Parts: sequence; C-alpha cells; structure tokens
Amino acid sequence: MDNVLHSRDRGDRADRRVAHEEADERLRLLADNLPSAATYQLTRDERGRPRFLYVSRSIERLHGISAD
Repeated sequence: MDNVLHSRDRGDRADRRVAHEEADERLRLLADNLPSAATYQLTRDERGRPRFLYVSRSIERLHGISAD
C-alpha cells in the first residue's frame, strides 16, 4: 500500500511542478508584452550588492537596454 501512495505523491508533485512552470511562462509572457512598463525581480548577494534575477524583455523596447 505504501508503494501506491508513494507513486501517487510523486505524480502529484510532478503535476504541481508542471502547473508552476506553466504559470511562470504565462507571467513571463504578460511581463514581456506590457506596452509601457517593465518588470523585474531584484535580490542582493551576501555582500549586499543588487542582482537582477529577472528583467522583462519590454525593458529593451522602453529603454534600449538588453534584458540579457
């Protein structure tokens, strides 16, 4: 019985991961296509220096700066 439950748990986790990845992709598409705004995610490293984890592609259209 434990093996069946374990298999089901793995399947549920995989389903949640796929759903999360799909939601992330929808959010990226929305952020990249905002007509007059850019979005970003910023963190700080161990020394307190800022580091961008994400910058929407719309930043290039608005400011001429590459998101890469």
